[in-house]
Amino acid sequence: MITEGSVMKSTVVAPLLNAVLPGAGLWYLGETKIAVANFLLACIVTAVAALSGSEHIHWFLLAVGAGSAGWAHAVARSMLDT
Repeated sequence: MITEGSVMKSTVVAPLLNAVLPGAGLWYLGETKIAVANFLLACIVTAVAALSGSEHIHWFLLAVGAGSAGWAHAVARSMLDT
């Protein structure tokens, strides 16, 4: 939520950070609880994919990064709209 005196956060930087490290973009936006949840969820999904023995683990990593980036973008846009 944008309040008087708050700093505008970028809707471009947040998704990029989240694509590289899930949760980082949400942390940048000040959503620390959601950031930790995003990071833990990404770790769990990645661990399950790795333990499944899939030879296509890179697709799981791409999906986690893209999903995390989308989540950060949605949060950043909702902050702008309010």
